[in-house]
Amino acid sequence: CGECVRACPAKIPVNMLVRLLENGLYEEAAEQYDLFSCIECGLCAYVCVARIPIFHYIMLGKSEFQKMKSLEESHA
Repeated sequence: CGECVRACPAKIPVNMLVRLLENGLYEEAAEQYDLFSCIECGLCAYVCVARIPIFHYIMLGKSEFQKMKSLEESHA
């Protein structure tokens, strides 16, 4: 519905970001929708009428992306 996008103070297209995160596409989420611009305020999840755990997806996405980068650096 886009309520999360309207509520986001960082102006992140949260609805599109979550679609990638739901499918484990963490690197794409970081590159295409600026995952790390999220200030972790939680407003997106608060206004979500569908009760999608948006904030949890974002936190998971950030964590998994960092793990992927750490693994890449350790193998380089």
